[in-house]
Amino acid sequence: MERNDDLNCPYYLRHDRMPNIGSGRVRPHMPILRYDDLYYSFTDLVIGPVLPTVQLTLPSFAKDRSGTPYVCERRLTGFYPQNDGPDDVVSIEPVPICYRTVMDTTLMPYEQWVREYRDLPGTPFYSSTYDDDDYCKRASRYDPDGVEAWGHAMFYLEEAMRVHADRFGTTESLSDWERKQHHDCLKLAEILFRHAAGRGNARAWLALGRIYHDDPNHGDYFDSCYTAHIKGRPPIVEQPPIPERARICFERAAALGDAEALAFLGDLRLEGQTCKRDVRRAFALYEEAYARGGEDGQVRYAKAAAALRLARCYKHGIGCAIDRAKARALFRCAKDGLADIATKHPWWYRDAHREAEKEASTLTNPTKRPAERTVDDAGAIDNVSYAAITQYLPTLERTDDFGTFVDMFWFSYNDDVDRFMDAVAQFADEHPELGAADYLGFLEASFLSAPLDCVDPADCDARTVFLMIFYGVRQERFCAGLLDSLLRAGTVQRWLSRLTQLDDERMSA
Repeated sequence: MERNDDLNCPYYLRHDRMPNIGSGRVRPHMPILRYDDLYYSFTDLVIGPVLPTVQLTLPSFAKDRSGTPYVCERRLTGFYPQNDGPDDVVSIEPVPICYRTVMDTTLMPYEQWVREYRDLPGTPFYSSTYDDDDYCKRASRYDPDGVEAWGHAMFYLEEAMRVHADRFGTTESLSDWERKQHHDCLKLAEILFRHAAGRGNARAWLALGRIYHDDPNHGDYFDSCYTAHIKGRPPIVEQPPIPERARICFERAAALGDAEALAFLGDLRLEGQTCKRDVRRAFALYEEAYARGGEDGQVRYAKAAAALRLARCYKHGIGCAIDRAKARALFRCAKDGLADIATKHPWWYRDAHREAEKEASTLTNPTKRPAERTVDDAGAIDNVSYAAITQYLPTLERTDDFGTFVDMFWFSYNDDVDRFMDAVAQFADEHPELGAADYLGFLEASFLSAPLDCVDPADCDARTVFLMIFYGVRQERFCAGLLDSLLRAGTVQRWLSRLTQLDDERMSA
């Protein structure tokens, strides 16, 4: 589509009206995010207390001068919720919009507000234009199970990830305009997922949890006048932090019977970010997700998603004994079960499917098995003494200067740190049962997306703590100064203190 200087040309295509946004591209005149004046009330503060009616648009595509397709226009197709049926709106006894007013006064206790919303014939709503008090007098029966809202939300999520992102699913290489389109599509999807979740849709709770966990919008999600920070003032109603919202969403989805949500709750147990890290509880949740994933009413890939997590656990001995035969079978199950959904929703399942494919091939074909010597014996691992490396703890605690940069590719450490690094490498060679040959795979399976320096070593066993130390030493080869930063932050010292504690407990037992 070319720019046009004709005065009769539509406003948004006029050359003299067009901002400079790229080679031959024009901006849609209709925004992605636009709200109507009807707001719907929910007592769950993760999704409420109020959500707006949103406009629904469809993108139209054109090609720029380089032949690349892009969204050139948007067409309004309706609103959600629509309330266009004769029985969609019913009158109700007035119920408060929120237990607090916009003037920051308390109408009633939160628990009483929740009780008043029970057994209502629909979702209460009010008009910000025509209703001038703090009560809802009507309820909507539209889309009672949230299926339509979930479908709209998935559409805008797919637009964000397929149209307004690069082939890696990121926006760093895109223009500010494309990043804004990506952001607005995700924000609209979040609002619609919240609408669906408020109507009891388990898959919407799960999708909402994934959005909050991955945080693609960097914390910028819908805030109403009740939850926004306005002119520096604290919000009237405080919502949980974004990571905490993710956990709550997964719990809500699991309570509604979604098996895949159990797998994500297991992930949170491994990461230990919003709850205490517990590898055995994580493994139990994965087993439950796998068992329930094949039941009627579950999505086809729920069992495969749980199988991938169980396979990691059996391969590395996370929360269970190492069993490579079980790991191989479960990786195969994950590879087959995730193939279809990895094509449909690659931004969520492509990496998981690739991992399952790779691991199934590696464990099946001996010629592709990594050169490693492991002892699949939990007793041998539990009886290892770490005194050979914990002896360096007092020295490292007394040291303030660990070395200096020679150039950007070489950090020169002092003699004490050099001896410590040699001791760690030698210890790994002497104890192949600890699995240092595949330390990256073990740590990725153990902590998923949690940064190592944020993991509390008190929640880790001795083998895990040692491989965290080995990571700091080994990765120094590829990232000069990494070990120095860990030492200056006291991270390595905390890991060594934990190893000392575990050694003392083993000796006393």
